Amino acid sequence: DSQSTPLPTLLSTPFPVRIPLPPIALSAGPAVEAKVLFLAHTHRFHGSLGKQLASELARCLPKWLEVVRAIATIAEEQGSAQSLAAALCLHRCLVQSLPFPTADLGVDLDALLQIPIPPSEAALLARPNLATGRGVVVPGDESRCAFGDLLESLMAKRCSAVEKMQAAARLDLEAFLQVAPRVHLTAEIVSEDGRPHLREGRGATLRVRLLRNHVRPGHAAGPAHAPLCPLVGGVEEAWWIVLRLPTCGGADGHPPAICQRVTGAARELEVEISFELPAAGSYACTVQAICEAYAGVDVARGLALKVRGG
Repeated sequence: DSQSTPLPTLLSTPFPVRIPLPPIALSAGPAVEAKVLFLAHTHRFHGSLGKQLASELARCLPKWLEVVRAIATIAEEQGSAQSLAAALCLHRCLVQSLPFPTADLGVDLDALLQIPIPPSEAALLARPNLATGRGVVVPGDESRCAFGDLLESLMAKRCSAVEKMQAAARLDLEAFLQVAPRVHLTAEIVSEDGRPHLREGRGATLRVRLLRNHVRPGHAAGPAHAPLCPLVGGVEEAWWIVLRLPTCGGADGHPPAICQRVTGAARELEVEISFELPAAGSYACTVQAICEAYAGVDVARGLALKVRGG
């Protein structure tokens, strides 16, 4: 349709700027309808869909999420951290009703849109707090997105912008902060045979512990806060553990990665992942915990890996 807004333009238009949806008739065909439903969901035009299209969107969402999770599983099997990250990004867009990130739309801004407050109120948080973020991961250090730092500041009531918000927005913000993930990651690599040294070609185990600081001791994590993605039983707050090994190129030309999905509602999650050690040498590896349901809450830790010759 010559009067429709091109798909790249729609996807690159920063939310919450309202853009006209392409005109659609119910007879337009499944491909056109699916495109419009996807854009309506990720740009939060739910109120403009009408009863029939809203019902169709509710039917499509579980299928879309299932397809994206299947793509993530394929990326896991191929050891492709890049493909996995792209799949999880799309998964979060569907869960949180966020526009798919582009070169013009920062991930931190996308993460801010998850907070259920008006855009004008969100702008108060964005300008002073998302300007900087820790992006370099070195052995022994933990890194998170700037959005994670903002959550910590809000919980500690160190953000002066909150005082300028309307009372209703503050209540919505406080409700979101009660469930927004704030996790601490610890990790180590040990030999599978219990020997003190790691040797090339032998098996090793990555031991990871995730502590959910947003969950009180003795309690469990509930479903993710996803009011615009109403699934039966809710959306699980699952995590992906990714160990990046800086050795030879993988299937996508990037260093291969060890990936595994972690589920469970416990305050502490522990996982062990077995893998084969690379050639002898000293490596600076990165372990990531990537959230499947929320943007901007991922954490990473650097690991120094020393492998001896066989």
